[in-house]
Amino acid sequence: MPRLSTVLAHTSTAILPTANLRFDVGSKKFDVRVMVDACSGVSRIDNSLAEAMNLPILGVGSERVCKASLIPINAETPRELPDTVRTQFANIVLADPNFYRPTGISVVLGADVYPNLIQPGLLPSSSGRLVAQNTVLGWMLSGTCAQ
Repeated sequence: MPRLSTVLAHTSTAILPTANLRFDVGSKKFDVRVMVDACSGVSRIDNSLAEAMNLPILGVGSERVCKASLIPINAETPRELPDTVRTQFANIVLADPNFYRPTGISVVLGADVYPNLIQPGLLPSSSGRLVAQNTVLGWMLSGTCAQ
C-alpha cells in the first residue's frame, strides 16, 4: 500500500464530465457549460441564467422550477490537449472540447435526466485514469490527468 505522502505528492487534475449546450428559449439562445452529476438528485440551473433567459419559473414549495430545451454544441477534439490524450480521443466528438480549461458551470444535469443522456460506449485511456463516455451530447471525459 502506498504511503500517504506518496499519494499526496502525486499531482493530477480532476476532469469532470461537462458539455457545451445551447439553451433555446424561443427567440433567444444561450450557450452554456453544463456538468453531468448522476449523484445530484435533480438538475439545477443558475438563478441569474434562468432570469436572463426569462424562463417561466414556478414555485413548488420552497423549490423554483423552470423548463427549457437543450441543444448540444459539438466540436472536434481541440489541438491544445496533451499529445497522449489528443491521440487517444482524436476520433470522437467531445461534448465539451475545452473540458480541461477551468470555467464556470451554469447548469448541473442530475439523476433526473442522466438515464436519457447516457449511450453505449466507454473508452478508457491507456493510463486508466481518464475515460470517455458516449452520451447524446457527445463524448464526455472524466477522471484525472497528470499535471
